[in-house]
Amino acid sequence: DELIAKALPIQERVYGPGHHLLIPVWLVRARIYEADGDLLNAKVFLEKSLGAVENQADSGYMVECDVLSRFGEFYLLSKKYDKAEDALRRALEVLESSQNNNNDRTAIALNNLAKVYINQGKYSKAQNLCGRALEILENIFDEYHPSLADVLQTLVQLHRKTGNMTEVARLEHRVEEIRVHKRVAYAPVAKAVL
Repeated sequence: DELIAKALPIQERVYGPGHHLLIPVWLVRARIYEADGDLLNAKVFLEKSLGAVENQADSGYMVECDVLSRFGEFYLLSKKYDKAEDALRRALEVLESSQNNNNDRTAIALNNLAKVYINQGKYSKAQNLCGRALEILENIFDEYHPSLADVLQTLVQLHRKTGNMTEVARLEHRVEEIRVHKRVAYAPVAKAVL
């Protein structure tokens, strides 16, 4: 947070306040405020990001999607499920209007929208979105990628809500396999750094 607080005024002088190139810094700042439990300031930086995207016609669909997805995550965290649904649907519309919508951003937005649906009791819709997210991720990443674990964890929540404990156990086992594989894969790197 200290580095961002120092860098932001410099970048604002270089680009001008409200410039779309400040969006990544604002999104990081919002994430820091969320982690500290300061949702009010997090929302301020998310709104700045959204304003910059809306005022800059050529900011790019990926940036717009990232901002909308972050808003969706923010509203999900705030338990404002209708607003989360709206933001995530908008993010998906932006992605689907692009040429390449089978990417990890699409899968993450689908997974977050599934979380919203779980909280709203729309289990069938959540199941379908998780299925789409998994299909996308399985086509672009290996079977041990952490993003797969995120979607599988959402499915765990879904099956726990619907009482399918057999599926919960199977999915939790798969999530743990991914996490163990990740620890094993990065252990030699961590050892070499030490």
